[in-house]
Amino acid sequence: MEDGLLALSDSGVRIEIACRLGLAELVYFPVIDSTHTYLESRSVADLQDGLLAVADYQTAGRGQQSRKWQAEPGASLLFSSSFRVPTCPPQILEIRVGLAVARGVSRFTTRAVMLKVPNDLVVDDRKVGGILCSTIGPVCVVGVGINCWGSVVEDASFQLPFGRLAEKPGAIDRLTMLIGIIEAIRGASPGWHGNLSCSELCEFKSRNWLGGRRMRCVETGEIATVRALTACGKLKLETSQGDIDLFASEIELSD
Repeated sequence: MEDGLLALSDSGVRIEIACRLGLAELVYFPVIDSTHTYLESRSVADLQDGLLAVADYQTAGRGQQSRKWQAEPGASLLFSSSFRVPTCPPQILEIRVGLAVARGVSRFTTRAVMLKVPNDLVVDDRKVGGILCSTIGPVCVVGVGINCWGSVVEDASFQLPFGRLAEKPGAIDRLTMLIGIIEAIRGASPGWHGNLSCSELCEFKSRNWLGGRRMRCVETGEIATVRALTACGKLKLETSQGDIDLFASEIELSD
């Protein structure tokens, strides 16, 4: 399969795809430090109109909690995009973005694409991608890195080993995947208001990699098992003392 991502070096192709996706601007970098850092350097007025920055390689890719995402050149889908923030809390926004990205990626693999909240895409118990959300005034910037077929330099702080969506180079058209993910995000985001809906909770249940796994509460050290997600974006955990609700940032995998 021919990988069309490099076609973004053509300004005419970028303009055509930006119009198709309803974006004000699409920029492409063969090499950049971080697409997320680039968008954060743009004005809020620019971001409100909808910007998409795509790179073939990042020298300083960013993840949650200052972690690094160092992918093999030419083997990952790396981009950041902006859209206006809907009226929902950031923890719920992260879950909704994660579900939309997982939905878009699922079109390109027969294996289940799971979500390890708040920001990891998991296939066969291996991390194949990460999502970074940041808010700038009324705008959300979403950064996505997906390892399509290459290797990734592992950060010692990551809790999961890295994996890949495909074994052979070029087995996935990164441009088609990019378009599919952006369409999934922008198509769903107008309805992202308030708490999670029943349909969103049902979809999350089918993609919840943490479901049934033993976790440790960061503050107390208590061991708990993940059972479900609440409408306000907290994980429902079963402990020896009863059920508790915590955000994903308040727990970690138990050894």
